Amino acid sequence: MKHWWVSLAVRERYTLLVGAFFVLGALGYAILWRPLDRGITLNRVRVTQLKSDLQWMQAAAAKMRSLQASGQGHRVAVPGPLAVAVDASVRQHGLEKAVTRLEVQGKGTVGVSLSSVGFDALLRWLGDLQRQGIAIGRLDLTPVGLGRVHGTLRLVRAGPR
Repeated sequence: MKHWWVSLAVRERYTLLVGAFFVLGALGYAILWRPLDRGITLNRVRVTQLKSDLQWMQAAAAKMRSLQASGQGHRVAVPGPLAVAVDASVRQHGLEKAVTRLEVQGKGTVGVSLSSVGFDALLRWLGDLQRQGIAIGRLDLTPVGLGRVHGTLRLVRAGPR
């Protein structure tokens, strides 16, 4: 290789060095700089999206607290099995398509899985359940679009106040 290099004319050596410099520069850009720049851009977009989600969740939490405060003294216990009361309430609020699973998890406990339900409709439904003496034992929600959520919840019969 050294013999070949020495056998080249000065102009050829210079051309090869300049070409190698450009090739190394292009490889450095393609392998290092471009992925880093793309990652930074994607992270900025993600941070903006997460800030938006946080604002939405804070507003939703405030709305949930106000609904909870407004319905505290108006409980009407619904007799019968909890699953039947929850199912009737789901139908009354028109959430049949959003409820993907409703199952009895134990005595006085029902699990509900929701898919792409409007958050406002969910809050109205949960407020109605609370007025019927049904409490939320656990609630996990994930925003999936503007004002829509997926989630799971566990409902229990609320004790007397």
